[in-house]
Amino acid sequence: MGAPAAQCPCPSATPGALGAGPCACLSGLDCADFDNGYTGTLFGQNSDVIALTSLGIERSTDRNLRDISGEIRTQLTSENLKLRDWHERIGSGPAQVGYGRVQTIVDSLNEPMGKCFDVAYAQTLVGLLEQSKAAHELAAEKSGTPEIKQQAQFVVRYTCDWIFRLQRWINEKGQVPTA
Repeated sequence: MGAPAAQCPCPSATPGALGAGPCACLSGLDCADFDNGYTGTLFGQNSDVIALTSLGIERSTDRNLRDISGEIRTQLTSENLKLRDWHERIGSGPAQVGYGRVQTIVDSLNEPMGKCFDVAYAQTLVGLLEQSKAAHELAAEKSGTPEIKQQAQFVVRYTCDWIFRLQRWINEKGQVPTA
């Protein structure tokens, strides 16, 4: 009889709570409807990420993770101001936020504590940022508004940087002790 296999005592992130992301709604839109869909959908996606980073800043035990979360929150708050203005200019009225998805995500992170929270949080944040990146790549390709297209290209670059930094953190510091 060998020693029992070590198991991670921490619950993992709940990728199912992330859903399909904004690309599922945007990929079928033509140029005329794309900008309206993109600005409204990404406003909601960014609002979800902003809420999640606020939780990360509050609960994370790792200073580096809190710092990158603050950077993401600040940048996406600024980006959301642009998205809201574009959405209103397109004639769609105010951009709406549906907090149900982010609440499900936050609820999935209620139980993990300490380093377990940090790992689950970082993995969840990477998942949301990858969804955002895919939507921005689509906007860089399909948008009919040069200003939106250029902004989307710019956002892809810093979103890739955040994903890289978070994945590096997970690989270096996110090793959860086994029982």
